[in-house]
Amino acid sequence: MISPKVLWLSWAYGVSPDTPGASFSDLRKIKDAPELFQTHGYDWVGSPWHLEANVKAWGQSLRAAKKLGQHGHGMVDTEWGTGLSAHEWGNIPNVSACSWNVEAFLAAEEP
Repeated sequence: MISPKVLWLSWAYGVSPDTPGASFSDLRKIKDAPELFQTHGYDWVGSPWHLEANVKAWGQSLRAAKKLGQHGHGMVDTEWGTGLSAHEWGNIPNVSACSWNVEAFLAAEEP
C-alpha cells in the first residue's frame, strides 16, 4: 500500500468525450479522479495542460470534490518540453485562477 502521505498528481490532458466503449476517456478520468483518490485516502492535484476545456473540466472536478469534502488541492500546469510557443502558454492564468478560486473561475466561464 502506498502511504496516504503521498500527494497524487493526476495527468489527463485531453478533452476526449465519453463514448460507448471508451471507459478511460480524458473527461471520464478527470471526472472520476476525486472519487478514486478519496476511496484510497489520498490527497490529489489535477494537472491540466494548455486546453481551456481541460482546465474547465479539472475545475469542475475540484468543485465537486470540495462539495463532498474530498481532498482536491488545486492544479499544477505542466509542460514536458513539447515545444509549445509562448502564445500556447496562455492558459497559465486560467489554471492559476481556477486553482485559487474555482467557484469564481467557473462562474465567469459559464454562458
